[in-house]
Amino acid sequence: MTPQRAMAALLLLLAPPGSLNAQSAAPELRLKAGRVPPNLLEAGAAGISLAGLESGREEPTRLHYLLQFQGIVSEYPLEELGRRDVRVLSYVPDHALLVSAPANVELADLGVAYVGQLAVENKVSAEFRNGAGDLQAVLEVHGDVADSLARQIAGSVGLAVLENPDLAEGSILVRGSYEQLAAAAAWDEVAYIFPASEEMVRLEPLQACAGGSIGVTQLGVEGELRAAAELASSFGDGWDGAGLGSATLAYWFGVLPGWLDAGQVKGELIRAMGGWSGAVKVSFQESSSRRLRRQIEIFAASGEHGDGYQFDGKGGVLAHTFYPPPNAETLAGDLHLDLDEPWKIGADIDLFSVALHELGHALGLGHNDNPSAVMYPYYRKYSGLSALDVAEIRKLYAAAESAPATPTTPTVPEHPTPATPTTPESPTIPENPPPATPAQPDGTAPTLKITFPSAASYSTTAASITVKGSATDNVGVTAVLWETRTSSGAATGPVTGFSAGPIPLVPGINQITIRARDAAGNAGWRTLTVTRR
Repeated sequence: MTPQRAMAALLLLLAPPGSLNAQSAAPELRLKAGRVPPNLLEAGAAGISLAGLESGREEPTRLHYLLQFQGIVSEYPLEELGRRDVRVLSYVPDHALLVSAPANVELADLGVAYVGQLAVENKVSAEFRNGAGDLQAVLEVHGDVADSLARQIAGSVGLAVLENPDLAEGSILVRGSYEQLAAAAAWDEVAYIFPASEEMVRLEPLQACAGGSIGVTQLGVEGELRAAAELASSFGDGWDGAGLGSATLAYWFGVLPGWLDAGQVKGELIRAMGGWSGAVKVSFQESSSRRLRRQIEIFAASGEHGDGYQFDGKGGVLAHTFYPPPNAETLAGDLHLDLDEPWKIGADIDLFSVALHELGHALGLGHNDNPSAVMYPYYRKYSGLSALDVAEIRKLYAAAESAPATPTTPTVPEHPTPATPTTPESPTIPENPPPATPAQPDGTAPTLKITFPSAASYSTTAASITVKGSATDNVGVTAVLWETRTSSGAATGPVTGFSAGPIPLVPGINQITIRARDAAGNAGWRTLTVTRR
């Protein structure tokens, strides 16, 4: 998807239809710094002039801007936007885009309500306030800026560059004074500067989080746009809407790393959900169905997997997550893991730690600049949320109820009088045995085994597939069903050797869920990813 098309698609997603006057009021941008740069259109200007702008810049004919829209122009001028060479980089709440545009581009007639240029205070983390001496920081340049320019800018203001090969693209590790960091931030090409972690300085292995995503859809084409997770601490009002309320979310598990114990994997993911629900009034309930509203779908996939954002294989992006509304349902909140990564439990690429961080995005949080926070832009191994994470999530949702008080120990008399022991009487044997304890209800779900295809991911050129397998249960399986996004049906044959299908396949990625049920209503399921080439 081209940047111009992504921009228009994003606008079609985020607000109700209707034309705009460039001077109409827009919601205040949610920048970490608090202060929003002045609106360059307030004076009624038809374009943006370089006059009076003092930031340094390598490319004198272009600048980076925030463009904010209060609503959607029903027929957005895509061709005109393309002619004006506006490059869309990321989404900024609320209803704004971070773009690179020609210096004197005219925007007032495109339905833009606000145009601003990020100031130094918007780009240097507040964590550096009162900082003295040598500070170690991560300097990021905008997504359309060459990595080499970051080093040139650092050198031009006297910052020392520290080598770290694990930093995200467009980022360098620097050391210097606060004044030097501020001087670097004055360059238009610099996007954000935040504190480096101790692990980063010690050159320990790192994995960066790319930040949450905004889904876009236009004319049947789906894609995504990165959110500016460093510029804003939260995206939207959370699942509970404006104010501090509560939310109940469903969750659905799809394909998960098959080399790990399935029960342990689900346990770690549920434990990560519990970390957030222990801090705020957000509860999670498992669902056997997908594509629901207010649902977080969690699954692992390789490469292209149907959301317009392709995974890049081992060693790159570990996961990505879509923010809650105003992101579109049913994509909102979904968490996808790269199946090509060597996921582990309790070590290296730790499933719990990554899921805990990504679920923060699923609930609406951006990144936290403090290296001790779970929501810091680089993953590390966590045991739970920090006080910083709890404080941020409680800006979106009501705090969870406090734990009940510990029961008090009964008071014991100072000098208890011992009772005189008595000889116990022989028990009387009843004539009839006592009634048996009622049997507990069946809570065991059927077990499914898929024999064809033998792997959870399968590729074929055929227009359909027949899945084969067996289902067992402690009491008995009553039905084996199959389901895709477009069709469903029942398997045939004995449950010990069933055939599900033929199941029609659409070109591209198909996710097939095979579900076995017993008479008590328990269900076990397996999900397959079948790619029709």
